[in-house]
Parts: sequence; structure tokens; C-alpha cells
Amino acid sequence: MDALAPCKSTDDACPCKGVGVDVLPCESAASALRRKRIEIRRIRILANSGNGLFKRSRINFQEGGGLCKEMKSEEEVVEHKQQQQGQEQQQQQQSKEEERKCSEDVLPSLLSSSSSSSVSSEDLPNLGCCCSSGQSSCPPYGTVSVCGRRREMEDTVATEPDFLSLPCSLNGCSGASTSSSSSYHFFGVYDGHGGSQAATYCRDRLHRVLVDEMNRHRQEETSDPEKLWEDVMTGCFLKVDEQVRRPSCGGDACSNCAGNGCDVQIPETVGSTAVVAVVGCSQIVVANCGDCRAVLSRGGRAIPLTVDHKPSRPDEFARVEAAGGQVINWDIPRILGILAMSRSIGDQFMTPFLIANPEVTCLPRHDNDECLILASDGLWDKVTNEAACDIARKCLSSRRPRRATSNVSRTSTSCEDEDDSPCGTAASLLLKVALHNGSKDNITVVVIDLKRNSSSTASMGAPPPTRTMPLPTSSTLS
Repeated sequence: MDALAPCKSTDDACPCKGVGVDVLPCESAASALRRKRIEIRRIRILANSGNGLFKRSRINFQEGGGLCKEMKSEEEVVEHKQQQQGQEQQQQQQSKEEERKCSEDVLPSLLSSSSSSSVSSEDLPNLGCCCSSGQSSCPPYGTVSVCGRRREMEDTVATEPDFLSLPCSLNGCSGASTSSSSSYHFFGVYDGHGGSQAATYCRDRLHRVLVDEMNRHRQEETSDPEKLWEDVMTGCFLKVDEQVRRPSCGGDACSNCAGNGCDVQIPETVGSTAVVAVVGCSQIVVANCGDCRAVLSRGGRAIPLTVDHKPSRPDEFARVEAAGGQVINWDIPRILGILAMSRSIGDQFMTPFLIANPEVTCLPRHDNDECLILASDGLWDKVTNEAACDIARKCLSSRRPRRATSNVSRTSTSCEDEDDSPCGTAASLLLKVALHNGSKDNITVVVIDLKRNSSSTASMGAPPPTRTMPLPTSSTLS
């Protein structure tokens, strides 16, 4: 065995002083401790390097052989967190402002309207009488409804082409003879709450009551068509509201029993909002009761034809308070903390705070009218008027039918099912946008093509579409 070399350390405290070793000269105790500290600090640095808030900038030696690691201070970490929280709050505020645009973009002229309002467009050319040209047929339209994340489908939709014929002297046609007449077409969206009974009743009966009211009022001599339509619409809504509030169907008031009487009853806690549009060859009449909405696309602009009946409206708030009610602001303003609308059909338990009187808008049609959109609040709570009209315009201008076909009805279990109809495509796309933006309510959309150069003449004499409404989803495309 080789002889051991003596320790060459100059430290008198070395334990191996004078003892042979076969390794390098031993280190002093201070050097060993310093090396241990370096190893420990390296482990700590590596452990902190995985955190994004703590990053090592550099490691250097100080006097005396110690190590110093420069890291982000605690104040910088707190400042970084505050910046992230501020950015998140700013994004949330921007999203809330976009959602409020739906109620802020109505025309100031409509906000000050009374029970009847009209949109004046004196600088635009009115459409002439279309009775002799055969252009009074039903315009192309498309409807789509989806249950969303609700347990029950409470929305209904009604489309009744050629439901009414009136003399041209009553619809504003210029230069029309006294014997000529034109057809009117009915479109309605009903958003029920508390159940679907009231919305279903309105779908089946309201357009029929409208015909009866028109036949009764047209006998009265009047030179103001707008006043005539206001009286007719108001009488129609109030009569349907009275029928819904009845304890029983009353025999002939129910379309299901054909006048034989039945036990169908609508609970007093069930109601429905409604927006209806009557489209003629030279005139559009819109009536609204509740928070459904009608928006007209004219010349690239979105024109709201209705103003939502919300308790937050100053005039509606004053009316409810004057009737003895109270508006409670929980998540949103609600009458007695229950209903988020101030007008509806039904809801007998909320009398006299809720009324069924509609606001009526009459306006002439013009050459640059593009489309009319009717929808429930499930759409308008997530899609602005301008965005909805932009989407509908692009669909109507870019996708024309390959061949002229009449308005047909189609039902499906998914809104993915579409045909080549531009109106059906527009309605389905609006629905998808609302769902993408987070709408959880029932959604019903009706898109009506008002362009005269479209294939509207092909739908003359088409039967009204059927009303099959599957619970998950249904769509009716033209």
C-alpha cells in the first residue's frame, strides 16, 4: 500500500495536521461553511425561479465571499397584481357598457312618444300604390326560436300572410281608386312568463281579434289612418287581455273547443309580452306591449320602432308609482321586485300596476327599406340594434335564393338546420350570436325582407306556416 502524503495545510487547527492523506489539501472550516451556504442559496434560487413574479436577475460575489441575489421587491409584486386587477375590472366595465347599448340606442323622438308614435321620413320617396302592380303579396320572411337554457319554451311566434284586406284609401296608397284594395300581412312575437299559456293564446287569437276590431272601426268615418290603426291596435290588445284574464275560456273565445266550452284556464300569475307588425304594400304598423322589440333597417341605419316597457323608464316608473305600485331595484328594476317589464297581456295578480295598452307606430314604406326584425328580449339583451341590422343586411344582400319559392314552414331540433333562404339564414345567425354572447333566455327572431326587387311575388297565395314548436329548438324558414 502506498504511503500517505502528509497534510500540507497551514492551518494549525486542521484535524489532519501531521496525518497522511491521499486527497487534496483539506479546506478550512470557514471555507467549508461558505461552500455549504452557496449550495443552499443555489437551491433557494432554483426553487423561486418557477414563479413568474419572482425572477433572478443576477448573482454576484460581494466582499467577504458572500452571495447576493437581486430579485423583485415585494412592492413591485403588489403593484403587478394591482395592474392585473385593474385590467380585469376595465374589461368587465367595457362588457357591461356594451350590454347597456341595447337600451341606450333608441331614438330620442321615440322616448318622448305617447301611446302612438310615427317615424317621419319626409326626405325619402314613399312607395306608390302597389295594388294594380300585384306587389301586395307577402314579403319573404324567416323565423327561428330556441329554448336556450330555460326549462320551458315560453316564446311563440305567429305569421299570417294575407290575413287582412283593406281599401287603398285606408292604407295611404297615393292615387288609388276607391274600389281597389291591398293585402296586409301579420307577424307577431310573444314572450311568455310564468308559463306558456298566455303566449300560446295570443299566438292563436290576437290576429283574429285584430281583424274583428278593424272591421268594426273601419265603419267609422276617419281621415287619419294613423289614428285608425292606434284605436284598432289598442282595442285588440285590451280585448285579448280581457279574454286571458277570464276564469274560463268562455266558449267561443277559445279556438281549441270551437265554441263548445272547455276547462282551459290561464293562471293569474301567467302573462306575455307582445310585439306585432302589420306589413302592407306602402305602410308598416307596429304595436308593442312589453320588452319585445321591432327594429327597421333603412338606408344602412337601424331605426327602433318600439321602446321597451321597463320599470326603469321615467314615464313608466311614474305611472307605476301613481297606481300604488313600487319599483324595487334588486338585480334590475322590477315591479314589486317580481316582473322586469311594466306592460304585458295577462298577469292579473299585478293589476293595476301592469297594463296591456300598446304603443303604436305607423310609418310609410320607402325604397331604401331593407328589412324588419322582430325579436324577444332574449336577443336584444345581448345584441344591439345596429349589430342585428348589419348581420341581417349582409345575409339578405349576399345570399339570394337560387330559385323563387313560396314561404314554407320547417321545424327542426337544432338551429344548425338551414336552407338557402336569406331571411332564415339571417334569423338563425342572429340567434347564434345571442347564444354566443351568453343569452340564457328563450330567443325568438323574425326577419322580414322589405326589398321590392326580391322574390316576394313568388310567395303570393302561400298558406300560412304551421306552428310546430319542439321544446329544445324550432325554426321556421322561408
